[in-house]
Amino acid sequence: SGLEFELFKPQAEIKKDFYAELPIDIRVVGDYAKFGAFVSGLAALPRIVTIHNVRIKELAPGSGQAGKKKEGMGLVMETLVKTYRYLEEGEQVPAKPTPAAGGKR
Repeated sequence: SGLEFELFKPQAEIKKDFYAELPIDIRVVGDYAKFGAFVSGLAALPRIVTIHNVRIKELAPGSGQAGKKKEGMGLVMETLVKTYRYLEEGEQVPAKPTPAAGGKR
């Protein structure tokens, strides 16, 4: 999509009941149209990918990226992207016990 990646930082996998999520911190430099193409590309992937906490801001003067502003790359997008996978049978998190019927409430 023509973006420059400044950060691609996978975090530890988080296991849920029957699936695991892999969060990835991302910071890219580009313009608004390129951000749209990037997000559209994520939506077209064959696995589920969700985008969280999107922050778009102008490149700060003196950030070392000032020359890119004149090339149409004057914005920075920081976001958390999560992708998911089903857990194999031996990996599944055990279900939490439920209180016995007729117990105190």
